[in-house]
Amino acid sequence: MAIIGGAGNPVGGSFTGPAEALEIVGDFCYAANNFTASQTAGNKIQFTSGNFIADVTVEMGPLINPTDATDGKRAVAQIQFNGATVQTMLSDGAAADQQTPATAHIIIPPYTEVAILVKANADSASYTAAIFIAGRIYRTRD
Repeated sequence: MAIIGGAGNPVGGSFTGPAEALEIVGDFCYAANNFTASQTAGNKIQFTSGNFIADVTVEMGPLINPTDATDGKRAVAQIQFNGATVQTMLSDGAAADQQTPATAHIIIPPYTEVAILVKANADSASYTAAIFIAGRIYRTRD
């Protein structure tokens, strides 16, 4: 897996879609992806960190279905480092007016393969959610 990190947007300010790999802008990093519900776990964000330590917050929104927002569907995200789960997040399946995103604060070591796998108790493209990573990087000396 390649080390991913760039100068942000290479096309002069036009949105090019979700950043499923880690993007580096100065001393900051981010990644985002929106997804549809599936009962099969799948990678939603995947990257290998470079020669830096990343201090990030991961946030996953609740599953939303605009036609049925009160049925309590949940999503579970597993944050993995080098194939081992280091954190699990559970989105809130409460009614639409009570939903809150699931958040986790993590420190990503240098040269670490990071994957965020998500699975839900719904299996329908009508349920969607988003997952974000944002934080600061600290370069290490080689």
